[in-house]
Amino acid sequence: MDMAGGDESIYAAGTLESAGELPANDDAHSTLASSGDFALLRGFYWRLKRPLGLILALASTLLAAPVLVSIMLILSRQGRPVFIRRQRLGLHGRPFTVLHFRTMVPDSLRSLGAGQAPATDNFGQFLKRSRLDHLPLLWNVIKGDMNLVGPRPLSQEELMGAGRLARFSLAVRPGLTGLWLVEGERDLRRRLASDRSYIDRAGPLLDLSLVLRTVAHMHGV
Repeated sequence: MDMAGGDESIYAAGTLESAGELPANDDAHSTLASSGDFALLRGFYWRLKRPLGLILALASTLLAAPVLVSIMLILSRQGRPVFIRRQRLGLHGRPFTVLHFRTMVPDSLRSLGAGQAPATDNFGQFLKRSRLDHLPLLWNVIKGDMNLVGPRPLSQEELMGAGRLARFSLAVRPGLTGLWLVEGERDLRRRLASDRSYIDRAGPLLDLSLVLRTVAHMHGV
């Protein structure tokens, strides 16, 4: 079974322009860590997020196991790689690899060669609309790369476009869900502002609300 394909993120249309606030550097972690330019977090809840997130991620993985296995079998039988790998930046800019369920059809590279957008079938579109393609990220939460709720994980290209505006987003572990997802924000600067708003207001009630809104969205597809 071919389980993992390439980096689907390289197929995204358009690129971000650098804000010129951070030097271009292939090692984002070294660049940021040397500057010490991260927001300082205060509050007891931030110490609880990791253990609580681990417990909830383990429970969610057990509950979602039938869905995870079903999606893997369907994708495998369609002849496409099951997973897609992406490189993202985590706490303090440390790079890590995330896995998503692949939504592109097996021969999607042909459409790219013809200058067209990557092709998806009905099942791939369903996975994207329902956010079920994000389910493998539970493994990143268990590993400690991510929290259940937090900022959207940044790519290297987004970091170069954001400059020091990313200092709040990179001060905490990124989230499987968050304000950025439930609000559907796509603009990078507004999304970073949303991250800062979340960090300023983070607490158990807000996190529970965001998780419930995410689940409601998935069931509403």
